[in-house]
Amino acid sequence: MAVHKQTPSEALFGNLISFGIGFGIGRGISGAGQLAGRNADNANVRGGNADVAGPSRLAYDSKGIFKSEYDPMVEHLGPARGNPTFDAEVDHIIKHVEANGGVVIIETDPTKSRMSYGPGLRPGETGTLTINKTSSISAWRHEYDHFLLDLENGYAGSRYYLENPDIMWEGEIRAYQREIDTAYEFGLESVIPRLEELKNRRKLQLLNPDVWPSYYQDG
Repeated sequence: MAVHKQTPSEALFGNLISFGIGFGIGRGISGAGQLAGRNADNANVRGGNADVAGPSRLAYDSKGIFKSEYDPMVEHLGPARGNPTFDAEVDHIIKHVEANGGVVIIETDPTKSRMSYGPGLRPGETGTLTINKTSSISAWRHEYDHFLLDLENGYAGSRYYLENPDIMWEGEIRAYQREIDTAYEFGLESVIPRLEELKNRRKLQLLNPDVWPSYYQDG
């Protein structure tokens, strides 16, 4: 029996599926595929180390100061859901995603959350936007922009993005610019360097695939 030898694209696709890489720092795959988003497994911790696998998104440092590694704007703006300033925008995002066939999952457990947009596994399939109830409006806008890009591309399917990391990187530039614009909107320019750092980290991960295995083993 002939043995099938993986093509470079098949190998790439398999590795990406294994590590859950996408537009952001999503971890794992479920349903339509969590291929886009920032790592958001988190814990609320005062001092010491978080007793969870992976980095903490919602945590307090050793001095009791609230920190949020992957959603720094939440430290200043708080959760978007339940805030009268942002409720209408969040409702619009949810309705628009669902009206176009997408799925919105709002994680209610603050210790087990993910901020991500996962495109469909096959071309033409709609994707899934997963976000925690504690996420800021900046994070909502980031993941929503990934949905809009997928919509503009006619729901190209996860393989298309995985085989074109440059396109995923362009999507990250767009999504992080939304967050930077949000920082300017609310006079929070001091947060921009942290957003730029997250964006540059994504560039390293997306355009240098050799770092992906070590990143996901570490985090």
